[in-house]
Amino acid sequence: PEVSGRLRPSKVWGRGMTNLLTRRDVASRLTAYLSGDTDGSGLAQWAAARLIENPDYEEAYFDAINEAVFDLSMADKGALPIEDVARHLKGLGYSVRVELRETG
Repeated sequence: PEVSGRLRPSKVWGRGMTNLLTRRDVASRLTAYLSGDTDGSGLAQWAAARLIENPDYEEAYFDAINEAVFDLSMADKGALPIEDVARHLKGLGYSVRVELRETG
């Protein structure tokens, strides 16, 4: 069946393990970006690699994962607006709260 212009794959890789991309996987990458552990280029490369792998997506969040991965793969290699990150996290079932901490 086709959903949002993309076929829902049903493949298995490795030793019987399903190649499944979950909302937590995407949220983890987005929070790594927000915390400075990866940059926009790294995030875009990760998302582009997921599109090439064509993994199964967590069914309940198929559309949100698909949109986030596609948008991130096409993102400018520079800074990704926090509004875009927050929108994707919300679609994945998360809320965003900014907390300011003094580092010095």
